[in-house]
Formats: sequence, structure tokens, C-alpha cells
Amino acid sequence: VDELQPVVASGDTQAAADTCDLADGVDDNMMTPPVAGHGTHVSGLVGANHNGTSGIQGACKNCGLMIMKISRTICATTQGGQTFVTISFGPLAVTDAITFASQLGAQALNTSFRITTSPATPIINFCTTNPNHPTCLALQFARENEVIVSAASGNGRGRLDYPARAEVVNGVGGIDATLLPWDESPGTTASCPYGTDVECGTNYTKF
Repeated sequence: VDELQPVVASGDTQAAADTCDLADGVDDNMMTPPVAGHGTHVSGLVGANHNGTSGIQGACKNCGLMIMKISRTICATTQGGQTFVTISFGPLAVTDAITFASQLGAQALNTSFRITTSPATPIINFCTTNPNHPTCLALQFARENEVIVSAASGNGRGRLDYPARAEVVNGVGGIDATLLPWDESPGTTASCPYGTDVECGTNYTKF
């Protein structure tokens, strides 16, 4: 899965599409994703073979990987009118991927993302209050098919995010010696994305 593969430039208007076309510096009616997806990195950590030239060995180099792409490249416009290329995904893509992988015989699913209502507002206990939501039904379907589902705990310093909070999911994250969420942040939210602790928790880095 080449997550940096250009896609046809499209937007709400032709002007927006033209702007996103030129964002990568090439006038070819194509727009390039701004980053290679997180899934590419995680897949390498799982399946990298140390016999390759990089010398990197994955956690399970002999495991088969079933990759479900849930993100898409879009041309977005901010409220201020700025047009840019970004990555987006929705609950339906997640639902389809979990269900399809479970049907095809996956033994374990890695869901290293969180679903939010906004960047600074994680969904809390979503499946408890929305048990018939398609994503919650998909998670339950995976469990009934004996598929282990793991989810990133999120980077906040005082909570688990959804879907890591779901009862049928194994939340994975860092904790310290006192069993509190691992916190390597500078002690304030000044340098955190969005000005909150949403992205300054277990994966905070000084580099």
C-alpha cells in the first residue's frame, strides 16, 4: 500500500482542486498526500524482515499482514478560506475494515487511531451509549469471531480514547511506575498541539 501515491485532485470547487493540484509543486491534476500514513510505520514495526538491507527486525517478521486502508486524501478548506491537502477517515471506513478483516480470518487487529468529534474532544464511552453504532457492532463482531482487537490508548494524560475504551478492545499505551499514563511532556500545554494535553501524553517526544 503506497500511502504517498498521488490521487486525482478534487475539491468543493474547481479553484480548490487547482490549488490542491499545485500543492506538491507539479501541475498534473493530481494531489499528493502530505504524509505517509501511520499504518505504513506500524506495519513495518510488525513485519520488517531483518534479512533486508536495513537490518531491522519486526516484532513478528513471519506473520502475514492484512492491510485495510481506512484513510483518504482530501482537498479541504478552512473557515478562513485556506485550501490544503490533508488525510481524513470516517467511522464507516473503520467499520468496513474491521468487519472485512474479521470475515477473512484475521487473528488480531491493530487500530492505532482514535475517533473524535473534534481534534480536542475525544469520544468517551462511545459504545456504552451507542451499542448499535456500526463501529461498535463491528467490534462486537470481531470479538464473536475470536479476533483480538488492540487500540492505541491515545496521547492524553488522563484518559483512554475510543476505541481503546470499548470493553471488547485491548487498550495499549504507556504507564509509569505508579500505573499512571506515561507523561514525558514539559509540564505545561504550551507546546502541545491544539494547546491542550490531547497530543502530549504517552507519545510525547523532545526531539
